[in-house]
Amino acid sequence: MAIRLKKFLSNNLVYYTLFILTVLLITWSMFFVVRNFVQHTLSLGNLFYSSTDSPELSQERDSLLFWLIDIDNYYHSEEYIQAGNALAYNQQYQSDKANLFEEKYPTLLMLYSTFPAVNETDSTNDTTPGIHLPPLASGTMAADSYVLWQIFEQKYAAEIAVLSAESISRDLNAYRGIIYNLNRYISASGALYVLETPDNLLTNAPDTSHAFFESFRYYYRQDMGNGTILLAWPDSYVDAKMLAWTNERAHLLGFLRQFSLLLGAILLLLGLLVWGTGSLRSAAAPDAGYRLSDHIYLEIIVALALAGLLGIAIVTDIWSNNPFNLAYYWMAAAVAATLGACLIILKHLKERTFLRNTLIGSILGQVFQAILKIYQGGSLMHKAVVAVLIFGLITMIPLTGVITIPLAMWLIYRQVKDAQVVLAGAQAIRDGDYTSRIDPPRPGELRQLADNLNQIAAGLNEEVKRRTKSERMKSELISNVSHDLRTPLTSVITYVDLLQQSNLPDEQVQGYVSIIAQKSGRLKTLIDDLFEITKITTGSQPLELTTLDLNALLQQALGELNEKILAAELDFKLTVPDDKVLVLADGKQFWRVLENVFSNVLKYALPRSRVYLNLYHEGNDVRLDIKNISAYELNIDEQELMERFTRGDASRHSEGSGLGLNIAKSLMNVQYGTLDITIDGDLFKVSLRIPAAE
Repeated sequence: MAIRLKKFLSNNLVYYTLFILTVLLITWSMFFVVRNFVQHTLSLGNLFYSSTDSPELSQERDSLLFWLIDIDNYYHSEEYIQAGNALAYNQQYQSDKANLFEEKYPTLLMLYSTFPAVNETDSTNDTTPGIHLPPLASGTMAADSYVLWQIFEQKYAAEIAVLSAESISRDLNAYRGIIYNLNRYISASGALYVLETPDNLLTNAPDTSHAFFESFRYYYRQDMGNGTILLAWPDSYVDAKMLAWTNERAHLLGFLRQFSLLLGAILLLLGLLVWGTGSLRSAAAPDAGYRLSDHIYLEIIVALALAGLLGIAIVTDIWSNNPFNLAYYWMAAAVAATLGACLIILKHLKERTFLRNTLIGSILGQVFQAILKIYQGGSLMHKAVVAVLIFGLITMIPLTGVITIPLAMWLIYRQVKDAQVVLAGAQAIRDGDYTSRIDPPRPGELRQLADNLNQIAAGLNEEVKRRTKSERMKSELISNVSHDLRTPLTSVITYVDLLQQSNLPDEQVQGYVSIIAQKSGRLKTLIDDLFEITKITTGSQPLELTTLDLNALLQQALGELNEKILAAELDFKLTVPDDKVLVLADGKQFWRVLENVFSNVLKYALPRSRVYLNLYHEGNDVRLDIKNISAYELNIDEQELMERFTRGDASRHSEGSGLGLNIAKSLMNVQYGTLDITIDGDLFKVSLRIPAAE
């Protein structure tokens, strides 16, 4: 199932259709998200608010608390600020004063020696604003810091006054801004508040009691260390805010449902694209899964992905400022560029071709292949030049001689050792040891030389074996032919001499004449077989291939040989299909094959034994197996038994020329078939294979 899906997704039409659908869905989902969040100011965190509170009310409550706490902690009133009492809490003022102190520090050190001495008890009145001073040579650190600070406040009182005035002005502006925002919000919302501390009471409520504030449906109480803040809002205002929040919450939930469907569809399509990305190339289908991107360098693909991401960011920013801007095409193009580039990169990662498809990897690979090709397939001069160049470049680096010189010596030792191995093998082959083999050294000219010498030695060894076998076969052929021709010829000559004698009875003369005729017939059969095998091997044997029913032909052959089968006391067991078995063969020549094979069985099979014939289909061929038990001990190789003038009866006392199986094999070969024999102890098996007719 997975393979079928992979093949389906590898189809270019299906793959690009999924890609386009994915781009469109992503584009629409991004527009959908940006538009909803900008137009409706949606926030996923708002979902966690309870049904009695809303995000907007919560923000207004926090702002109101912030204003009241700032008034209580820092500002109190305009009179308090103008008196400079708020400066102690003004961090900006303290920082500016400390910076001024550090700026004037070298001058203060010069004035320190002329300043009146300070008692140890006075040093405890150190009022420096947390400034880190370096240790001085005289007095204690506390006393020195106190003195310097006193000098600083007296010497630069005017500048400090300017800083104080600026800070007071900033505090007044901040206080007035808080009061303005507070009054503006109170008038718009009708909120009531009470800020009660031991030193201050600030309120706009007609009743400052807790019971009065608790009578409101939406109220808030904040206890501080030195007081309490009470807040309350009218029910009408709270109802309006809660209604707006309820509508916004419903819209947010609807948005989440729609976005979940979009996201699920996008993830499904992305999963199919990721699964289908990557070719199905194999040895049988090298072009499967081809994409045009296979010939684009990955640096360009990465640049395309970055450009796509930049385009997505730009269009998203446009939509965030104007959610009704119809920049769909630009967003779709950016998404397509980014997604397409990512899928191409994924494809090369899955196929492990990432580095090979980069421009840098391609250049380095070509350089490496060129160097390797020169080193492995080039001449020794090329290799020497490359080695010298590389060695020279390495030695230009400082302190590399410690590595390069031993490395060069080791490489030279390896080459010399390999050359000695090849030389020793060549000398063994020269001395006539053609079975010697040279162990192939490392790639290079020496390995090529070793392979060539091994092939030469193997060829010479096979040639020696072939010639030895040919000489032996020639001797055996001459011996066998001489024996087979001399035996009947000797009988003919002997009986002719006897016939030349007079006074022989007629019955004896007839017997001699019969023997002469029998031996002459055997000589004729032998000579005819020699002529037939000569015609077959020279290709002058006429051949006419037709469609034959081998089942019927086999039945006919067994019928004609029935008397000889009974005389040989053999039991033939036949296993054939019920219907016709059609083959493409020459009827006359195939009949000769069956005749020779069955003649061989009748001559050499053990009397009173069974002969098994099995006819069946095997692939696009038809096969006939004939098995019998030999009457003679078969101490001979199958291939040798197929040679001419070779018999299973090594003593050559039986009838036959020794050409029957060889002729049958040659006739099967010219009919595009085969004849094989198998010997297993005394079991002799002949297998005929012939192409089946269509």
